[in-house]
Parts: sequence; C-alpha cells; structure tokens
Amino acid sequence: MDLASARSLNGVGGAFRTTLRCIKHWAKARGVYSNVMGFLGGVGWAILVARVCQLYPNASPSMLVPRFFKIFAQWKWPNPVLLRDIEHDDGGELALRLPVWHPRRNPRDKSHIMPVITPAYPCMNSCYNVSHATLRTITEQLQIGNGICQEILKAGPGGAGGWDALFQPFQFFKAYKSYLQVDVKVAGGEADLREWKGWVESRLRQLVNRVEMATAGMLLCHPNPKAYVAKPHDLHCTSTFFVGLSKPQQQQQQQPQVPFDLRATTEGFKQEVYTYEFWGPGMELEVSHTRRKDLPSYVLDQILPAGHLKRKRAAESNSSPPLSSASGDVKKVAAAGGTGSAPERKRQCCPSSNILPSASVQGVV
Repeated sequence: MDLASARSLNGVGGAFRTTLRCIKHWAKARGVYSNVMGFLGGVGWAILVARVCQLYPNASPSMLVPRFFKIFAQWKWPNPVLLRDIEHDDGGELALRLPVWHPRRNPRDKSHIMPVITPAYPCMNSCYNVSHATLRTITEQLQIGNGICQEILKAGPGGAGGWDALFQPFQFFKAYKSYLQVDVKVAGGEADLREWKGWVESRLRQLVNRVEMATAGMLLCHPNPKAYVAKPHDLHCTSTFFVGLSKPQQQQQQQPQVPFDLRATTEGFKQEVYTYEFWGPGMELEVSHTRRKDLPSYVLDQILPAGHLKRKRAAESNSSPPLSSASGDVKKVAAAGGTGSAPERKRQCCPSSNILPSASVQGVV
C-alpha cells in the first residue's frame, strides 16, 4: 500500500470513531446502553456504526449520524446486520470446530430477535440478550432520534443547535406512572452489594420476559439500566432497579381497566435469583409495585433538581401529622411485631417469602 492510500484511511477511521462516540453518548443518555439488561453494549453499537460507515465510506460524522438513525429506525429485524460474509470452518488441518452463528443449522440462532453478527471467526450474535421488550424500546428511541435528525437536516447549517435535543436524557420517571421496584439488599459492605447486585442485574431481563408473558403482552415493560443506591445503613446496603410498566395504546382506551396480579410471577423470579451459587445469609431481594408519587427518597435525591427537592420536602413537612400522633402509630406497629427479625436463610436454598399485596399491579395506565 502506498503512502497516499495509507493516509486516506485516517479519514474513514476518524469518521467512524467520532460517529461511534456520538451514538454511545446518545445510547447512554436514552437508557439503551446495557448488554446485561438486554439492550446493546459497546460491541453491538460499534458494529451498527461500522455498517453505516461501510454504506457511506466518504460521509462525514455529521451525515453518518442522521443516516444511522434513518437506517436502523426502519430496519426489519430479525434480518441480521453483517459486516462481511460469515466465515465457516472449512474442516482443514487447523480446524477449530467452534460454533458459528447459523440460523439454518442451529434452531437457537433462528430464535434470535436482533442479530448483530461479529465479523471475525467464530461469528456470533453480539446482541443475544435482546428481548422483544428491549427491542421495542430500542426501536422507539431510534425513531425519536431519526425524527430529531430529520429536523436538523431540514434546518440546514443554521440548525446546528438542534443536536442538543438528540442527546437529551430520557426522563424515565416521567414516562410512566407505575413501576416494578426491585430492591437488592445485603447485610455486608459495598463489596457484597456489588456482587449481589451484579447477579440480580444479570437476571432482570428474565423478570421482564416473565411479566410480559404472564400478561399476554397486555402489560409492557421498560427496564431502566441505572441502579439507584441508597446511603449505607447500619443494618444493610440497598440498591434499587426500576422497570417501567405501561399498556399498549389500544389497551389504554378499553374500559374498565383489568388489574394484573404479578405475585406468582415475581415469586418465580425471586426463586430463580436465589439459586445464586455464592448466595449467603443477608442477601435479600424484594420486588414490589410502586407508583411515581411513592418513589423512595434516595431515588428522588438523585433525579430531582436541588431547588425542586427542597420545595417538595418543605411541603411535606408542613403537611406532616403532629409528633404525638406519629409516635402513637409507631407504638402500634411495635406492638404488632413489626420489628421482628426474619429467619436466617440457608445457603444454596431459596427462602420462602411473601410478595407484598402492592406487587399486584392494579389498573396500570
């Protein structure tokens, strides 16, 4: 390769890197960047950007980004995204005989929802974890991004300021009224919480699948990749995940609203999580239904502006009951045994626990 050809590669590589940085920043802002939660990770987004760069090798990042959204907002999944032809083992002397993504030979590969295939041998689907629920969320965000990019292109060079709208964070707690709250608790320190939380996070996509299957698609789920960590407590450390709940548009217009009882579904999910190989006493998991107005205070501390939070707390303090009444309620709870400790759970055993009545989702809009 001559020097001129070698230097020409710098432009293509630079356009790819800049475009990929933009797409990753957008994906994190819109809450669709997490391979473990069933969205796309760094490899998946990189392959999608590389495919667009293949289609438009001479385009600048300002043109590659709009074309990225236009292409994948209308992509017909499960048609695979390929950077090159899939390389199969030729059976020679150095044959590795590794499994390669091949939907005609492997029935499991045929069931993949969003195939984004790695280019090097052995070619595999980098988006294996994507489910129908997360694909729906990804597609919705891509369509929103495509609409914003089309407005930017219509505005011409003077509309460069419109790029800020593309990277606006997704307001997860404004988009839904009802949520599944998944509380991950440990009786140890932050290291134990990190280990237990990582396992629960890896299983959350199974909770999403269970809920949508149990409700026959009449209840849609949107998992939030971000975990909200409470301040360390004397007894335990807590980290919380949320799953947004909504009904399809056609279901929202039907009356009366039918309540969904998810207690059996969440109990089955908890039993699956408690099969963790390194589970130990003090590792707890609670799944309950909550509404936007009932979000925990440590979550509000992280999502509300400081000024709005101060006004909210001032309003709550002005409307709080007298201290004598509150102390009477505490005495009643103590007399009812509300401070009793839970029995110690055995290792390698799924503890029996009752889902609170609030886990039954009533009238999700």
